[in-house]
Amino acid sequence: MSDDRFESLLSGLIDQELSQEEFNELQNLLAESEANRQAYWDFIELHSSMEIVMEKRDAGKITQFISRGEQLLKLQARRTKILAACGAAAVAMITAVTLKFIMVEPDQNLASFQTAPDTRYSITNATDVQMDYIQTGNVVSISQGTMELKFQQGVRAIITGPAEFTLVNDSLLDLEQGSAWFHVPQEAVGFTVETPEMEVVDLGTKFAVKQIPESTPEVHVFTGKVRVTSKSAPDNGMELTEGNALKLNRRGLLEPIELNSEAFLTELTETLPYLYWSFDTKNKFQAIGNHSALTNLHTNPVNGAEIEKGYLELNGNKQFLQTNWKGFAGTRPRSATFLLNLQEAPGDSGNPGILAWGSEKHPLGRWKVAVQHSENPDEYRLRITFGAYRLITYQSLKLDQWYQVAVGFDGVDEEFNTPRVKLYIDGQEAALKPNKKKLKETSKLGTVTDSPTSKSLRIGSTINSAEAYSYYIHGKIDDLCIFDGYLPPAKALKQAEEIRRRNQEEK
Repeated sequence: MSDDRFESLLSGLIDQELSQEEFNELQNLLAESEANRQAYWDFIELHSSMEIVMEKRDAGKITQFISRGEQLLKLQARRTKILAACGAAAVAMITAVTLKFIMVEPDQNLASFQTAPDTRYSITNATDVQMDYIQTGNVVSISQGTMELKFQQGVRAIITGPAEFTLVNDSLLDLEQGSAWFHVPQEAVGFTVETPEMEVVDLGTKFAVKQIPESTPEVHVFTGKVRVTSKSAPDNGMELTEGNALKLNRRGLLEPIELNSEAFLTELTETLPYLYWSFDTKNKFQAIGNHSALTNLHTNPVNGAEIEKGYLELNGNKQFLQTNWKGFAGTRPRSATFLLNLQEAPGDSGNPGILAWGSEKHPLGRWKVAVQHSENPDEYRLRITFGAYRLITYQSLKLDQWYQVAVGFDGVDEEFNTPRVKLYIDGQEAALKPNKKKLKETSKLGTVTDSPTSKSLRIGSTINSAEAYSYYIHGKIDDLCIFDGYLPPAKALKQAEEIRRRNQEEK
């Protein structure tokens, strides 16, 4: 069989022009020759790349993909538009050939990886022998934490969750979601990051890409330069040089923004990303930590809220702290620790909030840790609120006494459609009583942060559209730490104590 005949059959496959007899002939040629199989892969990788055979499992479970073929068969519009006009028959033919010979082509170990403590991730099609490598076509999902990648050609990346990405080949990473920093050495120039909306081609640099649902895509260049192209407006491509950044606006056009080097991790961290308010004379109202939100986060006192004796003191009369941080959205896991000392509340104090964010206009769209009156007028209970769904402690808190509190939210229980929450008081797990045993399947639990009615994080107050219906803490709050991810409360308390100790040493 001549090379011309083989190439003719491959072209016919792409162009949807093969008869059944020719299709069978192509399969036989692939079966009998390793060289033909390699030529087939090279041909497909050069001319086309289209996603195949994807099925979604139940919510929260891993999405299954065919191993080698899924990303090698993903449409690369920048190279060719051959498949744009193909019909279902051509897709079926390519899929059939791929399925039959998919296991012939061995997977490639493209990058080694390691993760920060408490990182949660999954890798599709991971094998028992895969160990600490990510292979061609693996889809990696990071629900919380941070992962470091080291490519064989020298590229290093730090990817912070929530994130999802695919290693298409040793020069192409498909970033569906997440925040990622890259160092590309000279020998790997041309390394490309694709997102659903843009393509970033490295020209020898350190750069970062942010692709998160609640914001517009961004590219930041710290050294060297990259080539950025909008997929919806390819003629709008531009070179971005050192010290510059841009975002993709709502019209799909590239727009300059201020460089933010502090918004991206460049090394693995010892803990989950966190925000910490020490409320001491050094930091006063401002947070510290290692979370990317810290670079633009501002905390402002309202109505005379004060730092007294190394803690935040609030009088219950409309005093609180207002931040510009939207908080974690949806069912994203989260943990918080703090010290609390309640004083007698003046008048009708309702159920004052300790920390809260989200939207009250959505039935299950607000997340709040609050205080609720107990049957005894001098005692209170803690309450974790997801809008209309509430969890209340059986244990009461006495006035004018310090308590150490840790709360963790670990997503939704699929059977009952209710939140998984654990709460500790003074190092002991506190039993929680829900106001509902089960939520309707049509009820969608999740913190809403992108609605016009959404409120940013408040400390010491509830959030309501009308201030007349907000309620305020009368008491003291100290050492508030919010982690980006779920930690068992005992571990969260231990890490928060270590963060507090380091902050004390740095004074």
